[in-house]
Amino acid sequence: GASGYAGITGGGERLGIGITNPSASFHIVSGSKYLRATTSSSTPQIIQSDGTRIVYVGINGDQLPCLIAQSDHSLVFGVNNAEKARFSATTGNLLIGGTTDYSRLTIKGSDGVPPSSGTTATGIQRIYSSNNVALDFGVNGSASPFPGWIQVSDTTNQATHYPLVLQGSGSN
Repeated sequence: GASGYAGITGGGERLGIGITNPSASFHIVSGSKYLRATTSSSTPQIIQSDGTRIVYVGINGDQLPCLIAQSDHSLVFGVNNAEKARFSATTGNLLIGGTTDYSRLTIKGSDGVPPSSGTTATGIQRIYSSNNVALDFGVNGSASPFPGWIQVSDTTNQATHYPLVLQGSGSN
């Protein structure tokens, strides 16, 4: 790059900062770090690199929005400056709430017992319907023998439980 350089090139279509020959509509270079933004009508994109890790936000060749780690590093998602989930670079597995990669989907949550009243979920995972029926999964890792549990209940009153059918009629 060109240290201290800022200029417009390509007939006024490209702005470069720290680079004399920008390769995108907006291109900033500082040593090995760079940020490029392209406003092409077919594939708008932003690419950022620190010289080792590269992240791409844009429209892919199938015209779908995408967020891609273009280097061999995990892709991390966070809120309030704290990691909440990641895609592992080595396995492609999704990890939520933890950083240890166990399977295609690993969810780490708090210990809890099945709720018997109220509306607060105490499990690690919840699947629920628009009819307020929830299937909760949890682990009580603080009390021996450390049971895992599954419960079906009403999300508006968890004292109301429903049957858990493992093989419905007509199933093989």
